[in-house]
Amino acid sequence: MSEFLHMGGYASFVWSSYALSFILMFGMMFLSFSQHKKKQKIIQGRIIRAAQQKAEKKREEENE
Repeated sequence: MSEFLHMGGYASFVWSSYALSFILMFGMMFLSFSQHKKKQKIIQGRIIRAAQQKAEKKREEENE
């Protein structure tokens, strides 16, 4: 097991590569989720505004 972890003298390169890969993957996941949440909020706001405008327009037509 010790030889496996030592990787024939290249352990520092191999394990740092693994660590960097995992850090970058988790960072990309975090950014993707946060951007997705932001875009969902923007879309929800647009839907609400459109519904309000539609209701306003309907009220204006009824008052005419």
